[in-house]
Formats: sequence, C-alpha cells, structure tokens
Amino acid sequence: MGTFEERLEFIQQITLKKGDHKAPVIGQPFDASVLEAAAYVAGERWTNWPECVDELIKTILLKWNDDLPSDEDRDRLLKPLIPLIIGTKSNIEVTGIKSTIIKSIIEIERKRAWLLEDWVIRVYTPAWLRLLKWNRKAEFLESLPEITNIDQFDSIEDQLNQISQEAYDLWQDAMKSVDPYERVNYIDAAIDAAIDAAKEAARAEDWNAASAAVGYVASAAASADAKKEARVAAWHTAGAAADAAASDATSFPVPRNGNLTFRAAGHVADAVAWMEALQYSKDPALAAESVKEAAKAALKPTVQALQESAVQMVKRMCLINIT
Repeated sequence: MGTFEERLEFIQQITLKKGDHKAPVIGQPFDASVLEAAAYVAGERWTNWPECVDELIKTILLKWNDDLPSDEDRDRLLKPLIPLIIGTKSNIEVTGIKSTIIKSIIEIERKRAWLLEDWVIRVYTPAWLRLLKWNRKAEFLESLPEITNIDQFDSIEDQLNQISQEAYDLWQDAMKSVDPYERVNYIDAAIDAAIDAAKEAARAEDWNAASAAVGYVASAAASADAKKEARVAAWHTAGAAADAAASDATSFPVPRNGNLTFRAAGHVADAVAWMEALQYSKDPALAAESVKEAAKAALKPTVQALQESAVQMVKRMCLINIT
C-alpha cells in the first residue's frame, strides 16, 4: 500500500464518488467516497466507517458525501479534509487508562458537538432567515457569542422556539394557499430543486443520529424517509413539494427532528425553500425543468456560502485534541 504520504498523494489523483465502492486492486485506479479514501490513506481495511475518524465527523461526512450533487463538489469540498480527519478518534482502550485521559476524550467529544450546535444556530439558521428577510432575527443569532455550553443555550431557548414556530406557521400558511391539485408538475420540479439546494449546503437528515449530547446535524433537508414522503405528498399538495425542494437546497446534513436547535433550523429552511419553489411553480410560462433550475439558482449563493462555512467548521472539529 506504500507509505502514508504515498497513499495520500495517490488519493489526490482520483475523483471522490457517491456511495460505497469495492475494495481497490493494488496498482489499479479505483473509486472511493471521502471516508473510504480516508480509510485507505490511514492504512485501514477498506470501509466507509474508518476507525481513525471521530464518530460525529464520520456521521457528517458520510451523509454529505452522498448529498453533494457532483463529483466536482466532493473533490472541492471534501478531499482537502481527508488528511485532517485521520486520527481524530481516540482509540485508547478504556481499561486501565487514567481517569484524566478519559475525561479529556469526553471533553473533546463535547466540544465538537457544541461546535456543530453553535454553527447551526449562529451561521446556518441566520443564512436562511435572511432569505425570508427576517433580518433582525438573523442579526440576533449572528451577534451571539460562541455557544459552548448548556447555560448559554438555555438563555436563548425562548427565542429559538419563537423562530421555529413562526417559520413553521409561515410554511403551513403557504401550503394552505395552494390548490392541492394545481401545478403538480411544476411543484414536483420545484421540490427537486429545493431538496438539491438544501442537501448541497449541509443537509439536516442523518446527522440526527449524531450525538447523545446535542444530536448530530448539518444540511437543512429531510431524512430519507421524510424526503420520500415529501415526494409522494407532492402529488397531492404543493406544500409537500416545496418542502422536498428544501432538501436539495442545503446539501449539508442538519437533522430536523432532533433537538430545538435543529428543529428551528429545519423549519426556517423549509419555509425558505417552500416559498422559493412556490414562487417559480406559479409561473405558467416556465416548464417543469425550468422551475427546478430557477429555484436552485435562487438558492445557490446561500448554499455555496454554507458549504464553505461547513468545511471550516469541520476543520475546527479536527483541531480539537487532548491537551
């Protein structure tokens, strides 16, 4: 397999792909996801769940790898993270080690979980609030000091609940304004667009499985089941269609059925994507595919900004070590 440096250099020559792949044949080119590539570089067995990578980071990257719309996006956003994520998991046997080391390991996991929670509150959610033109709410969240503990979170719980409820109400009101059987084709295309946008940015779906501390998170989209249900419902209501569209809009894993932070973020992203998709689905001059592209284009600047921000957040996670 060569040295670590040789394997890392070889990985730079391949293109990251969606899904799971067969173990490579020595000397032959191969396909790999970001986590398979990390396992290869680290010298582990071929797997999409390498032992050397922190659990929360793995959860984020496993989902994000498959949610990104293109190989080019995977290479641009995820490939630079490969050497950084290797070694982020402490593989120390608990038996016989000092309690101070155990506490340090727990503290690392706690800090990484709060980094994610803080990013969702102060970066991810405000980005979508601004698309709703709820600028004061966005400014309030952005102006908060970095959230690193439960006391800080408790101090803004009421405001997060209010944002979550108001965004949810907006989404519900918008759905009720649409004839359930009108413009089905346009809505379905809008769903695809919004879902793509949400996923690309940082999807909220499987990060749900994230951590016991704060639950995992990061793309304001729906889970696989939620997405499927949204697609089915889209044939009956315009709202469900736009809801699905939000999924592709963020493309960065953030759970919506998790704690208050992720629920609020999910409701805001849903409202944004729904309103955006509905706006284009009402235009009779636009064909279904044009609706999809128009909605995605409108969300693209926000998606790209969130993607770059999410990369920096994961890098910060990697820098947290036992001190």
